[in-house]
Amino acid sequence: MQYRSLVNLNEQIVRNIHQIPENIDLIVGIPRSGLLAANLIALHLNLPVTDLQSFVCKLDVKSGNRVKHLIKPLEEYRNILVVDDSLLTGKAMNEARLSLQSQAKSTNITYLAVFIVKEAIGLIDLYFDICPFPRVSEWNLMHHNFLESCVMDIDGVLCVDPTDDENDDGLEYAKFIANARTLFRPSVRIGALIKDNRFRSFLCSNSV
Repeated sequence: MQYRSLVNLNEQIVRNIHQIPENIDLIVGIPRSGLLAANLIALHLNLPVTDLQSFVCKLDVKSGNRVKHLIKPLEEYRNILVVDDSLLTGKAMNEARLSLQSQAKSTNITYLAVFIVKEAIGLIDLYFDICPFPRVSEWNLMHHNFLESCVMDIDGVLCVDPTDDENDDGLEYAKFIANARTLFRPSVRIGALIKDNRFRSFLCSNSV
């Protein structure tokens, strides 16, 4: 299983940002994960950014003061960079291409994915890193189906760490677990849970 962190994502963007054409005047992110990469690229290049649906529906681009002078009506942007975080089959990118067919007549559109599999090289204009499949990214980790076959720690991962008084392996710890403040909320079932490094496994009977 290949793993890519937020640090890896930003490192690849910084290392390869010179590949992006200098005439790009708008960054468009493909929801959801593509918006993360699109925003990082837009921040590094100091360019306005929007999401795919807003661009297709011709909604006004919103931005902070630093690029306020670059904001203009959507029809006036001529060189668009469409961004996704990764590409495997090319389905999401193809859907983006279809939704942008009408704009393609008057706009130069470049398609970029930060991470791709080797087999997808011909499906994209630009890519920054070849990452084999299977893979999981930090920003989607808690929503990946592979969690169903994983063992995950409780304290400090799914919830905050207990205090020394709460961590008694008895009644106080049970109270802590019942009322623990959540750190992450997985949207898929986790295979099993452990407490600390003593590997006391508790099979999940319900989604966590």
